[in-house]
Amino acid sequence: MDASTIIPNLVVGSFTVVLGILAMVFRRRLHATTAAFEHAIFGRRAAERLLRLQKPYWVGLAGFGTVVIGALMLFYGVVGLSQHSGG
Repeated sequence: MDASTIIPNLVVGSFTVVLGILAMVFRRRLHATTAAFEHAIFGRRAAERLLRLQKPYWVGLAGFGTVVIGALMLFYGVVGLSQHSGG
């Protein structure tokens, strides 16, 4: 593993895990904010059509996926660090 990817994996992986957890915790508020922005940008009719497909569950699921990606980044950062230090 390339030594230049260790620190970015650890730093970005940590931020990714935190952002994913925040998305899961605040999924209803994030969903409502997104729906309000869509209403302002696309208009009432288009926003209502989009809203039928969107639920807070999907925001939480995307947050979970983000946590998994961040955990993988942290895992590869730790593996790279242990290989680089000779362990």
